[in-house]
Amino acid sequence: MLLASNARSSFSISPAAAGHLLSAGSDWDLVLSFAHYSGDFYKLLNREERQALLLLADGFGDLRGYRGRGRADMLADWSHVRDSSEAAVTRMAGAIRQWVKAYTK
Repeated sequence: MLLASNARSSFSISPAAAGHLLSAGSDWDLVLSFAHYSGDFYKLLNREERQALLLLADGFGDLRGYRGRGRADMLADWSHVRDSSEAAVTRMAGAIRQWVKAYTK
C-alpha cells in the first residue's frame, strides 16, 4: 500500500471527488496528476507518500532496494517517472487508487 503505516494526512476526499478521480483518464494521467509538480493533486501527498510513490517508478531501474549515493536525486528527477515501464505506471496508479480509497470519507 502507498500509505506508510505511520503516515497521517490532514485532509479527506469526498466520495464524489474520489469516484471522479478514479474513473477519469488513463493510469498515466492519474500518475501525472499526483507525481508531477504541476499535477492537480501533487500537493495532496505528504513527503512520505510521494517518496513511496516515486519508489514504484522504474525509469532509472528499481530503486526500492537501492540505498547508494544519488538515490534522492534520482527520485527527484522527473525522468525517473516519465521513462518508467508500463508495468511501473500501473503499479503507481494502483497505489494511488489505494491511497484515494483510504482517504475517502
